[in-house]
Formats: sequence, C-alpha cells, structure tokens
Amino acid sequence: MTKDTTFGNKDGFEKFGKSFQEKLCKLIMFDRPFADQMEEVLDVSFFENKALQELTKLVFRHRTEYSIHPSEETLETLVRTEISDLPESVQATIRNFVAKAIGNQVVADSDYIKNQALDFCKKQKLQEAILHSISLIKNSSFDDIKGVIDEALKLGMDNDFGHDLLRTLMLAM
Repeated sequence: MTKDTTFGNKDGFEKFGKSFQEKLCKLIMFDRPFADQMEEVLDVSFFENKALQELTKLVFRHRTEYSIHPSEETLETLVRTEISDLPESVQATIRNFVAKAIGNQVVADSDYIKNQALDFCKKQKLQEAILHSISLIKNSSFDDIKGVIDEALKLGMDNDFGHDLLRTLMLAM
C-alpha cells in the first residue's frame, strides 16, 4: 500500500529507507551543529521506526533541558535511565542502536544524508506555512502572511557561525 503524498498530507522518511533513517539519527546524536538545524525542522514522526523517534526525542529533550548536546557518556546514561516507560522491544532496540553507534560514529555519505534530510524537513515546514497562510488570507494582512512564510524559510538554516566563546567560558567554570 502506498502512502498518499498529495499536497497537504504529511510525508515521512519512508522513501529514503531504513539505512538513511538510522544514519540520520546517528548524525543527530553526534553532530551538534547539524542537530541544531534539524531540531528546528524535524518532526520525529517522519522516522518510521519508533526507536529512532524516541531516541531523537531523548537527544532533543536533553538539549532543551540542559542547553547542551549530550556527550557519549551522558547519552548512555540517558538510555539507561530515561526510556523505562517505553515497551521493552523499543528499549532493547534503542540500547543496541546506541551501543553500535558509539562504537562507530562514522557515517558514510553524511553530507548527502544531511542535505536530503534538511531539504525534506524544510519543505515540510514550508508546506505547513503555506497551508496556514491560506487560512490567514481572509482575515489577515499580507504582512502577516509574509511573516509566516519568511519564518518557515528561516528554519533549518546553518546557524553555526564559528566558535561560541560564551558557551566555552560557561563550560570552563
């Protein structure tokens, strides 16, 4: 059965395949600047696999709560302590995935994975903004509509502008 992908229906990463999705999750786990971009545009339901969805949520939740990307050690601790409410099969899949990922952090074709994932997610956000704009046409100004579209276009942009001196100083304290 194929999924209806007409305008207005949400797509996911199915068309990219399992390996692509696993590599994407691995990149989010270990590549902080890329995770910064993806956090703005990714809907975790785009992942087909529940374990990848939950692992990505775990990484993003930690980043939000502590304003820092989890280290390998922290990630291992999070997996041991924060997923007990998930079904055992999902827990086991997450534990195995993280163990393998930490053992080999290299992602073949990482630039391709990043570009494709960002492009896909940014298009989904733009589609959401366009649909929202349709509802604004009758009651809002063109400036409001432009603002919605402009905001969607800004999401997922590369926001790594070099060394973050303030963050480095705070970590040194």
